[in-house]
Amino acid sequence: MKFLLDTNVISEIRKRERAHPNVVHWVTRTPVDDIGTSVLVLAEIRHGIELKRLHGPTFVTRNLADIAVTDVPLLDPFSGV
Repeated sequence: MKFLLDTNVISEIRKRERAHPNVVHWVTRTPVDDIGTSVLVLAEIRHGIELKRLHGPTFVTRNLADIAVTDVPLLDPFSGV
């Protein structure tokens, strides 16, 4: 493994046709055996899924674009709302 993907890259890949073209380009030209992720990233993803399933909380973040695809209620505290 040469590359350790963070949560935001995995989230971007998951968007499929809406993913950023540069990320899509990089992923498609990188051998699958060279890509991995950490147990911390997997735990973060699992935790997010469990939160949504159990509580349906509003996710507070400035990064609305990456989270919007999850259908979790969102709040951007930086927007002044």
